[in-house]
Amino acid sequence: MSFVDFKMWLVENTVSQFLHTYKDQKLVQTISRELKKIDWLKNIDPFLQNIIQKWFVYQVVKQEKPGIPIVPIISSMKNALNQNRDYTSYLLYKRPNEAKSKFNNPKFDTTTLKAESDDWHKRLAKRGVRKPGMVGRVIKLANMPAGYFWVSLDKFHCDMEAKTMGHCGNSAGKPGDIIYSLRDAENIPHLTFIINNGILGESKGYGNSKPTAQYHPMIAALLMGKDKGRNIVNFIAGGGHEAENNFKFTDLSPELQQMVLKVRPGIVNLKVFLKGRSKKYALKMISNLCGAEFKDIIGNKIIIETWENIHQMVQWLNENTASRIWIPDFEQPIDISYRDALEAFETWTDDDIKEKIQDPEEEPDLILHAVEHGLEVGMYKEVHRQLTNYFQKQDTGFDVMEEEGKWIMYITFDRAAEIAGNPADDIDMLSVIGFNFKVTDVDDFDGKAYNDYLRWELGGEK
Repeated sequence: MSFVDFKMWLVENTVSQFLHTYKDQKLVQTISRELKKIDWLKNIDPFLQNIIQKWFVYQVVKQEKPGIPIVPIISSMKNALNQNRDYTSYLLYKRPNEAKSKFNNPKFDTTTLKAESDDWHKRLAKRGVRKPGMVGRVIKLANMPAGYFWVSLDKFHCDMEAKTMGHCGNSAGKPGDIIYSLRDAENIPHLTFIINNGILGESKGYGNSKPTAQYHPMIAALLMGKDKGRNIVNFIAGGGHEAENNFKFTDLSPELQQMVLKVRPGIVNLKVFLKGRSKKYALKMISNLCGAEFKDIIGNKIIIETWENIHQMVQWLNENTASRIWIPDFEQPIDISYRDALEAFETWTDDDIKEKIQDPEEEPDLILHAVEHGLEVGMYKEVHRQLTNYFQKQDTGFDVMEEEGKWIMYITFDRAAEIAGNPADDIDMLSVIGFNFKVTDVDDFDGKAYNDYLRWELGGEK
């Protein structure tokens, strides 16, 4: 193969080239919009954003197959990026040429990304050098054990903290992130905590290790402390690389837990934390913590989706889950013969209605419309029944309810709080439904709805 031929082969076998010839540009735009919702990518240079966007779209569309919903695939890709965001940010910021090469290579998939990310974090831990860290702003705290102090670096990323602590230094930091570092008398870092507007995210020791018990008194002092007159930590969310190694509130002794809770009662209780705050703030906070896009909060219910009718429900299920449900288009005449309609009349019609309709053949449209209504309500109820049963069996906290003629899918506040407060659940929450729920064929008929329709048309009460 000549150099010219090789160059042509290389160009034709890149992510960019594939997307250039991909026909469904509407799908490309849909996927791209989802990527833009990831906070830590928003401040990256537009050129680099374009690189990661093309790779993201390519990874989604190459998994697309007939009968497989695209939304769960997008969710899986977002999870993969979020779980490996430190390494991805490192490539985009520190090695842009290498990033361009990797993310333009069709063979560079999420499995490869995770493997490289894990290897990178291990190398960082080995390279760490225990020496004084960057000079920070000392935070004066009560109940702070002698020989240690906390500093705020007043920035979201720090190379020096990374080198002395054997981790990435919050390379994938997002707007509002502040690094708090625990130092000893020699100014050597021992812990790195990431706090954003009172929300504690990553909280680890050297080499992304879990903070040991010897540091718990210093951590408790930080949790109870103030910086510039404001609470430093109001709620513990966790997340990030190897989230299971983050400090957890239950790591503290019962005595230290009680001491902190007296000062910060909402630190692990989402309801208490959000009490008195606006619904808008609460909705945004819960959505961010859970990795979802909630629509509303009604009492103890956090609304995920609302459907006006069965068509909207089925369309959403078909697009977002493993379901493939067919229902007739009730806006158009239903494909049913008069003979079938008359059979339905004989089978389902109550005696009081039969007395009013002496000759059903003279009322063909009335019977057909009643059959349509019976089918629509029956199918609607069956989809709802299967969805409810699924949620109950899975014990996910999701459920559906009917209210004012609408069907609403929601998650309980308590379950959302569990997810928000569990560092291991760094996932797109709707993937819980997307990969598992599948409605079987729906062809149920509701005889009561059929009779109610006839009574209504005949001048009676529904």
